[in-house]
Amino acid sequence: MMRSILIAASALALNACGTSDNGSNSQDLQSDGAVDKMGTVDNQAAAQAGAQPADNTQNYVSEAAIGDLFEIESSRLALEKAQSPKVKDFAKHMIAEHTATTGQIKTLAGSPEVGRALPTELDPRHAAMLDTLKGTAGVAFDKAYLDQQTVAHREALLLHGNYASKGEKERVKAFAAATMSKIQQHADMLKQVTSGAGASPGAS
Repeated sequence: MMRSILIAASALALNACGTSDNGSNSQDLQSDGAVDKMGTVDNQAAAQAGAQPADNTQNYVSEAAIGDLFEIESSRLALEKAQSPKVKDFAKHMIAEHTATTGQIKTLAGSPEVGRALPTELDPRHAAMLDTLKGTAGVAFDKAYLDQQTVAHREALLLHGNYASKGEKERVKAFAAATMSKIQQHADMLKQVTSGAGASPGAS
């Protein structure tokens, strides 16, 4: 029964954001124009997010931790450089929300059923995305930040949705399903903020 509920929740969240499968996600990202040669987004990596083997719990918690770390660091940068007050408010919310989920991931990673040391630095792709933001200023920064957030949240929906439906550890699956609900809320907020900032929402 619990498995059926989790699968249904993951399917609804993914459909709500237009990411019912990896192929459609890749196609959506291509049409968004959110990818540039500056390293803003990697389409191939985005399309493959959440595609690791269902039983690879350690990879899941590591990727979730890196996702949170990127959200926090990029949003801290947005507090310094963003022009729009709405973008800054969104960044504050992301810092608070992803700091909270990071705490939960640390608890899961330290449990005997996972036993995983979490990464403390960004992977090369996310580090390159952060470097792009550091080199951007003014209104262009706001757009670059929102573009990256759009893709990051799509990746997160795929990552958590994949584990919620196919993962092997029930406790971790419950965390993934609950986190999907939060990520969907973030994606909905992001649409409103992006629209108000005068940039293309990018998410359907």
